[in-house]
Amino acid sequence: MAGKEPKGESQFMRQHKSTFIEYLHKESTQGQLTELINDGKFRFAVNLDELRRADASVVHSLLLDPAKYITMMSDCIKEIAEDIEVQDPAMKVKPKSRRYPYKETYEIAFEGNFGRNHITPRGLVATNLGQLVQVEGIVTRLSTVKSKLLVSVHYCEDCQEFSQHYYDDPYNLRENRTEKTLVTIPTKDYKGHPIRTEFGLCHYKDSQSLVLQEMPERTPPGQLPRSIEVILEKDLVNRTKPGDRIDVVGVYKTMPLKKSMVNGLFKTVLIATNVTHITEIENQNITEMDIKRIQDISKRKDVFELLSSSIAASIEGHKYVKQALLLQLLGGVEKILDSGTHLRGDINVLLVGDPSTGKSQMLRSIMNLATLSICTTGRGSTGVGLTAAVVSDKETGERHLEAGAMVLGDRGIVCIDEFDKMSDLDRVAIHEVMEQQTVTIAKAGIYTSLNARCSVLAAANPIYGEYINSIPLSKNIGLADSLLSRFDLLFITLDKKDPVKDREIARRVIINHRYKGNNDASVAGSYWTSEDVLIEPSIREDGGKETLPFEKQAGFFYAGRKKEVVTKMFLKKYISYAKRRSQPRLTNEAISYVSRCWSDMRARERVEKTLPITVRTLETLIRLATAHAKCRISDEVTVDDCKVIEKLVNYAVFRENPETSGVEPMEDIVLNAAKGGSKENSKQKEKAPNNKQKFREPGSRANDAVTKRHKPDLEEEAKGIASMNIETKIKQAEKEKKYIFKILTLLPNNEDNTLTPDIIWDRFMKQPKLERESLNIKSKENLITVLQLLDNDGCLTFTEEGTVALI
Repeated sequence: MAGKEPKGESQFMRQHKSTFIEYLHKESTQGQLTELINDGKFRFAVNLDELRRADASVVHSLLLDPAKYITMMSDCIKEIAEDIEVQDPAMKVKPKSRRYPYKETYEIAFEGNFGRNHITPRGLVATNLGQLVQVEGIVTRLSTVKSKLLVSVHYCEDCQEFSQHYYDDPYNLRENRTEKTLVTIPTKDYKGHPIRTEFGLCHYKDSQSLVLQEMPERTPPGQLPRSIEVILEKDLVNRTKPGDRIDVVGVYKTMPLKKSMVNGLFKTVLIATNVTHITEIENQNITEMDIKRIQDISKRKDVFELLSSSIAASIEGHKYVKQALLLQLLGGVEKILDSGTHLRGDINVLLVGDPSTGKSQMLRSIMNLATLSICTTGRGSTGVGLTAAVVSDKETGERHLEAGAMVLGDRGIVCIDEFDKMSDLDRVAIHEVMEQQTVTIAKAGIYTSLNARCSVLAAANPIYGEYINSIPLSKNIGLADSLLSRFDLLFITLDKKDPVKDREIARRVIINHRYKGNNDASVAGSYWTSEDVLIEPSIREDGGKETLPFEKQAGFFYAGRKKEVVTKMFLKKYISYAKRRSQPRLTNEAISYVSRCWSDMRARERVEKTLPITVRTLETLIRLATAHAKCRISDEVTVDDCKVIEKLVNYAVFRENPETSGVEPMEDIVLNAAKGGSKENSKQKEKAPNNKQKFREPGSRANDAVTKRHKPDLEEEAKGIASMNIETKIKQAEKEKKYIFKILTLLPNNEDNTLTPDIIWDRFMKQPKLERESLNIKSKENLITVLQLLDNDGCLTFTEEGTVALI
């Protein structure tokens, strides 16, 4: 007969049903079912791995036709649950006190290995329609919880009778429903008598929708992340919030639209049966051989220098910047005190300096090394784009939250290039994220707090294009102290004209252009294939091959010098293992050393007038020392860790180079002395060893004769020459200031009593040539430097438009 199942299929279904009943009668499953009844819940978890061991064909058929098997499994669980209730009436769940109670059905939650049905939102295609899939992603949008009507109860006053009606549910996963369903609420019964709806006796269920987006690290290069709408019902609602990483198990279905009959397109949704949070994102497929190699390298004395030099190995120099980036990847230890106070363990780093010093390349290198990283730019980002926004749904008109970049980057690193191009209002929006690591929203009647536990790596250019040593750091950067204090480390990268370093940089750049790697042939092609949407087996960056710890061509990159470089894949595994394995604690000796170091920095800051040294600096020292202990895969933070961090922080804050024992370049001392600073006397002795190098340059007989002298005599002579140079340059700076100030007083002012640097430069170039040649003002940048010195002396002031106003 038509509509009747084939005999073979019926026997096949009965066989699978008996297999599932045997699965339910296991001791472990019986205990789970009893606990379910005791708690009054209605969602039973089925483990596919255990069911697959009993009969693999059941799982295969379940993944292909979940509606039929969910109905069968729900009925089996209901029958066994009724038997358990009869055997022990004390466990029986009391029905809700209403005249027409709705018969609850047991829901099924699936867990275990889904094989090729465990995919990303990009992998959901037409062949997956109607199948049971497991989708992994990040929540970007979440709606409010609504109550959906399932059964309505009506009362007829003429007949004095109750009646109930069932309603169509497009998100229902059960099939073969016997109840007649309606679309609208009736106002009359079948006899034509008016009826009244008793809303208090009706049965509802909770419903909520969210948007699950492809994870940033799994998005193919050059493509936008894909997303899918997920429907949550009953006990699955309010289990997540924007920014959470979740695994959703459900049925991929189509929903009809108004225009579906015209163009044949349908809306697709994922009706969830189970939702689990992803708490571990550090999955690098670490093998036993990898662990052995990691432990061997961690015992080396130069492990910190080895790993840090392997970061952005194609960039010459920046030794201490790379060390800071390694510590940022490792991170400190997050703490939540008994009082509820949250102490962040993430490290924030800011790179400021001249153009063409490799800042953006180092950001790109960190993006490739971090397990989770999100990159954005200052000009292309807004405050709400980085934190969170309240948007309206076009279909329903409801307002809901949409997570920003920092919320999506929870437990990862957010790289912000061109940080100086952001507006002040947008930079203020990330203050809370960088310290409290939360995003608090109080807009449009929505008040909530989202997690944004991420590290921030920012790169910025100085205000004037190049870093000017003659003006303070804060004026070079143009950022508020409240924002700068939230960065644990701030590095200034200068493009110095040094013949020796220039030759090393040129050699490295030429070698990079000569290198021909294995991926050159595939650069023009696509990096993404159809297999990349599969989660099981997980995406393998190493192609399943053995991970080598060291680069084979390290000697080629370093021009034949013996230097070890760790491979990128092994470095990622090392960082992942160190973050999971090590949670260091401070020893008593380390606590004393860090306290003394911080107090010394506070005293030094009052003399040298650098960036403010606050309590956040003390927390920075602790975080960095903890990250250094993680690098050694140690459970304790020792004094040796603190000593390494002390050198790094002194280099970042005071620009003190531990290798040369110098504090800052000679030109900085001269200009600070010209400003009337107090660094002159304290820095002359420290700069003597650097000046000594001027007498050791090869190719000069005079210099060769100097090198034969006694060392103390050489140092005394160097100190004397340095002192003479300082006095000469101070006098020259004073002469330049007086000359430019004289020009300013003779020039006619604009309507707003201001002068532009272009007008001042034109007037300066019209002065007699002999007078101009006696000064060191050779370019407009030199002129701006002199104007800044006059600004420091209180003779003039710079306006926001960049013009000059005399005081």
